[in-house]
Amino acid sequence: MGVKTIKDHYRIFGHIVQRVGDTICIGSPYIHNLIVISSEGKLLKVDNGYHNADLNRYAEELRADEKSGELKAWFHVRDTFGPLIYVYTSDKGRVIRKECEEFGWPNTTTDGMIMYENSHFLTYDEALKDLLNDTRLHVKYTAESFSESVRDAIRTIGRRTGRLFTATWYYILARVTR
Repeated sequence: MGVKTIKDHYRIFGHIVQRVGDTICIGSPYIHNLIVISSEGKLLKVDNGYHNADLNRYAEELRADEKSGELKAWFHVRDTFGPLIYVYTSDKGRVIRKECEEFGWPNTTTDGMIMYENSHFLTYDEALKDLLNDTRLHVKYTAESFSESVRDAIRTIGRRTGRLFTATWYYILARVTR
């Protein structure tokens, strides 16, 4: 996926270019998807009136290349990189190794994933420590949520049981006192 190629070709230096699913997004630190490009080379999201000259330039150039079909080709170019360093992050309970040209936010790994200060690390041990801490907290908060749900369910059962006994008692009284 041509994240770096698109960034370089369109001279995108003041904004973040990253892969999100099967799209490439151009955005800011606050809004990651100001411009969204599909794998078919179509602009899925682009605004006409950005208050930023660079974003307006990107949009204009991207629209022209979308019409010519060039944008699809740029999307699928295999990126080439300079010297790479390893970074570590976690995914689905495992520490995984990725590569990048420059460590730290707001850079991306070679597969186009944005690196955040709290999710990408220079050593395996740092990433493992973060993963263990995250999973411990996840288990803790999930257990607390489960306990709260059980308590709420017990209260609800208690209230409904009381109503059932009351309704049953009134039914019995109505049948006996005829």
